[in-house]
Amino acid sequence: MKAVWRSQRTGDRNHEHEQGPMPEQEAQKLRGIVKKAHAKGRRVRFWATPDDLAVWRELVDAGVDLLNADDLAGLERFLRSQNPEER
Repeated sequence: MKAVWRSQRTGDRNHEHEQGPMPEQEAQKLRGIVKKAHAKGRRVRFWATPDDLAVWRELVDAGVDLLNADDLAGLERFLRSQNPEER
């Protein structure tokens, strides 16, 4: 049976989170990982991600399928702000 998920700890691929936008090189790397996984029919989830609006926005923009968070209320607010029709 083939795996249909790509699950990876964020720190394994990205530098530790710093304030401000993700550097373009890192954003391109993230989009490439997602694109390759999707081309193989896999869904993508990163774990150990910072509970941060900018990080969640980068992950959503890159096409990551599942977001991981400890701050569930904060993630819910973020997701609802992205999809106002689901309020």
